[in-house]
Amino acid sequence: DPVRRSTLRIEGLSASLLLEGLVAGEWFVHSPGGGSVGRYLTALGRARDLHSIALVGSRDPIADLWGLGADHVLIREPGIATRLSELGLPNPRIGFDGSGGLVSEMLASCLEVGGRLLIYGAATRAPLQLAAGQVVFRQLQLEGFWLHAWSRGATREEQQRRIDELSSLGANMGEYVVERFGLDDWAEALRLAETPNLRGRVVFVPT
Repeated sequence: DPVRRSTLRIEGLSASLLLEGLVAGEWFVHSPGGGSVGRYLTALGRARDLHSIALVGSRDPIADLWGLGADHVLIREPGIATRLSELGLPNPRIGFDGSGGLVSEMLASCLEVGGRLLIYGAATRAPLQLAAGQVVFRQLQLEGFWLHAWSRGATREEQQRRIDELSSLGANMGEYVVERFGLDDWAEALRLAETPNLRGRVVFVPT
């Protein structure tokens, strides 16, 4: 499937690199769980014996994420850290933020003291919103992630090794396609692609 293959070198590689440094048995929390990177994080996490807590904006992607191996899928809402405690879940050392906006604060609240929040995107199209107290009093570390910075120094062999790992995840990693457009309809395609929290991919196909 060419659409699925096209996501391996961006979303898939991003997830593979974000998970570097986590050891088997460790927990992580991430949002948006139903996004392309989020789905790869869940599936790769399971393949690497990690435990994932995926935060989502609606119930729609819950069954899909369970099928990919998520340990817990929770609706994003205020007081999410209390929800983790009620479920007897640990506060992860690391969180992955591809949402931005108020979701950044939710993710930060879930982390252990001294935890790391890695920011790789802003699906909400809103600036990152995070209370200073999260960083100062809970000593959280914020870190940006940009795939291109890694790609410039990675060998072809290293890139291919990671692509092979991603390919082994199977057909369940097929990408959601919201709509397909011919190149002549680029303006309409871009308008749809800019929709906040769009769940899936807008694809250009030959006409």
